[in-house]
Amino acid sequence: MIEIVPLESSHIEKIYDSLEKIPISKMDYITAALSPGSLAYAAIQDGTIVACGGIVNIGWNRGEAWLLITPQFKSCIKSVYGFMRKLLPQMAKSGKYRRVQATTWNNSSLFKHLGFSVEGLLLCYGPNGEDTLMYSRIFGE
Repeated sequence: MIEIVPLESSHIEKIYDSLEKIPISKMDYITAALSPGSLAYAAIQDGTIVACGGIVNIGWNRGEAWLLITPQFKSCIKSVYGFMRKLLPQMAKSGKYRRVQATTWNNSSLFKHLGFSVEGLLLCYGPNGEDTLMYSRIFGE
């Protein structure tokens, strides 16, 4: 069974330490995820955090979607994707986000699945200078 709970810094600490090669520091994730106006949740399966993510407030009714997953995420991917499809519009409405954007260099299918559109390639944009794709989704009227 999957439980979705509001994000706490300890969730990021636990999930972060179980992952390899994350280009953004643990403290940067925690600071952004818990910053004023940002919204985030953790997915827990049988007492183990399998994913956490949300929307970071970047101002002017805009947010940046983010997601951290563990290898255990694969065992519950359909359930968590279902929660994400439901929660994303709720978070956008709650946070008064008109635009939610996301960048990725390795998982474009997730954002397409969540209704995002590709905007273009951003050269040297990633945390380590990698090229990334920019996605966006517009909410509200």
